[in-house]
Amino acid sequence: MLPYYSFFSWKLGPITIQSYGLLVALGFFIAISLIQKKFRSKKNKAHANNIGIIAIVGGITGARIAYVLNHLGEFFLGNLLDIINVFSGGLSWIGGFIFAVFCIYLYIRKNKLDFWKYADKIAAPLALGHAFGRIGCILGDGGHVGKITTVPWCFNVEGVCRHVSAYYSAIMLFGMYFILKKIESKKIYKGFVFQLYLVLYGIGRFFIDTIRIDPRYFGLTTAQWACLAMIITGSVLIYKGIKRRKTEDS
Repeated sequence: MLPYYSFFSWKLGPITIQSYGLLVALGFFIAISLIQKKFRSKKNKAHANNIGIIAIVGGITGARIAYVLNHLGEFFLGNLLDIINVFSGGLSWIGGFIFAVFCIYLYIRKNKLDFWKYADKIAAPLALGHAFGRIGCILGDGGHVGKITTVPWCFNVEGVCRHVSAYYSAIMLFGMYFILKKIESKKIYKGFVFQLYLVLYGIGRFFIDTIRIDPRYFGLTTAQWACLAMIITGSVLIYKGIKRRKTEDS
């Protein structure tokens, strides 16, 4: 069994820096920086910067709301002030993703921009930024301790061999980044990179959640239900996109 550690923090005088908050912030910074490099004109860079800010605010807001709703009776009914204590841990990435994409869509529609153009450029940096956020989970709260297992790479959690799902998520997301980065250069059709992101993340997270111990509804976690929607949506869009491209090429 591998040794298990959690709750890393650093004290700088009266200030305590939580590893979770630090890595989440680093993930946002890396993602936004990579997105801005993909645009040349000042106008597009400005839009990319605005989208980044919207992603941060909308993502954290949606992630916290989803996490609180999913653990309301477990953690928050007895202490409502903990709801706003975001950077001590407790964010649902699926909730943040959905709300951030919704807010970004409203911004893009208001400014009459090309949604798929921006979505494709966001996909790979989003995966990389999210990977750093998962490292924050590992350092900050132990990385989501999962089910008991006998695999040789399990972690010794109070004498019990368990999965730690954030390690799997981080590996998956780094892999997604390199795949999506490679696909970007292929220019298959506008929107394909982001749609592939939906499918890859949906499949990976769905299987990772099988070893998590989150609340389940009708046999699946909230994230798994959301992943099914992502897989179906992404697959349908890819099917239509490829079919449309074949029609245009013929």
